[in-house]
Amino acid sequence: MNVLRFNPLTGHFTKLLANGEEKIVGRINKNGYREIKIAAKVYRAEKLIFIYLTGESPNLNNLEHINEDKDDNRWQNLRIKIAPKILTQEVLKEYVEYNPETGIFVWKKKLNATQLMGEAGHKRKYVSISIFGKSYKAHQLAFLYMNGSLPTQDVDHINHNGLDNRWENLRCVSRAENNKNNGIRKHNTSGRTGVTWSKREKKWKARIGSKPRICLGSFRSFAEAVSAREKAEKELDYHPNHGKMQL
Repeated sequence: MNVLRFNPLTGHFTKLLANGEEKIVGRINKNGYREIKIAAKVYRAEKLIFIYLTGESPNLNNLEHINEDKDDNRWQNLRIKIAPKILTQEVLKEYVEYNPETGIFVWKKKLNATQLMGEAGHKRKYVSISIFGKSYKAHQLAFLYMNGSLPTQDVDHINHNGLDNRWENLRCVSRAENNKNNGIRKHNTSGRTGVTWSKREKKWKARIGSKPRICLGSFRSFAEAVSAREKAEKELDYHPNHGKMQL
């Protein structure tokens, strides 16, 4: 570092030429950041600045250009991002935009230098979005975005599609209430939740609930067992979508 000089007011590293003139060193990479080569190794200018002025070597992902100009390396334009301990609605809206009609989150601002913009999240059974090193389910963030706080209970996808985060498809309910809107199990063989064939009795059995599991009776016909199950669902205030395939 002793061969280079840094001017915190201009943000430039310079070297002294033989004729006494100072030359700005470094080149702009494809991402817009200035890079400087020292002893065959390439460094980002902003990292060198922190080493030069503080003696510390921060993680590049935590460095930020306040005015978003990646080549403006004036000392007053650089800062280390401090991740908030609690994700608030204000912070969330600073970085992402949620469309309640489509259920899609889109990045508004990068969390780090390597992050891609566009639609936020990774899709599996649910959409997961990582913010400041912590992963959140998109349906949870929808409540923070719309209501100002993360849900304290379960979030139910009304149509059983865990990737459909439209606001109208989400509701915050208790675990017991959420269990009253489950989709049909993939191992179900009768085609109707709570109705099974008893080989021993050679009858259709209808049940409901889990804790406790309530037996609704044994029936000669499948239709009778289904009818008993549907009656119990209405009496116990089950959601109309309970036991149905993904809508």
